[in-house]
Amino acid sequence: MNAQKVIALALLGLLLGAFIVGATLVIRARWLTGGTEGEYARFIERGRILAEVQGNFKSAIAAFDSAIEVNSQRAQAYYLRGRAHSQLGDYKEALADCGEAIRLAPKDPEAYEMRALVYERKGDLENAIGDYDAAIRIARWPTLYYFRGSAHGKKGDLDKAIADYTEAIRIDSTYAAAYLRRAIIHQDKGELDAAIADYSTAIQIDRNYATAYRLRALVYEKKGELDKVLSDYTQAIRIDPNDPKVYRLRGIAYQRYGENVKADNDFAYAKHLEMSRQAPK
Repeated sequence: MNAQKVIALALLGLLLGAFIVGATLVIRARWLTGGTEGEYARFIERGRILAEVQGNFKSAIAAFDSAIEVNSQRAQAYYLRGRAHSQLGDYKEALADCGEAIRLAPKDPEAYEMRALVYERKGDLENAIGDYDAAIRIARWPTLYYFRGSAHGKKGDLDKAIADYTEAIRIDSTYAAAYLRRAIIHQDKGELDAAIADYSTAIQIDRNYATAYRLRALVYEKKGELDKVLSDYTQAIRIDPNDPKVYRLRGIAYQRYGENVKADNDFAYAKHLEMSRQAPK
């Protein structure tokens, strides 16, 4: 073998050795980080679609399991899996997953928010509010104030609930749901004009907010403004013509007006809608 062949073989050996070392490092890095970002993202997206769009929480949990197998050091898959567990009533697993998410990402407000939602679903309002507090210390998102306001409302702390909804509105003045929730609290406190003002603002933001029309009608009813009651129920029906309870409510309003034929028609149609929902498909 001449010198040139020896040199060529030596170079080939060096190149092959470098390739093997490089491949080993890539494999080791992938093992240490738990996989590629693309794989992780695909499993997360699949899990979210299964849970949030299809309501298939068991399959969503399997998708999040796969994401965790790809990368066990990312918090998102844990708290999303925790939320899916909570939807199935498995609060022990849900809290464990959210706790692991917080351990991995103690500065991630979503991890605290998810655990708060689990506590709230479980009925543990004190711990839910504590986690909302922690999330708000990290990020002053309007949704966090909205959810904490809901927890305060469930506890009966109506003034704190109003304060949180007000802060959510201050941050995002187009937050129609926050106006609606604040209106409900005003209504519960007997502050009818304030309730009407908030329902009206929610409707100005979202002209197709059927719930706001329906609830505002109830306040007008308490104030004895029957023309506005009928108008709001009719608007709610226009937006959602398949809600039987609104037909029943409008039927009751027609009865108070003495328009019994219209009342009977609404009651009959409400019954028809209810029977249609119960019929086997």
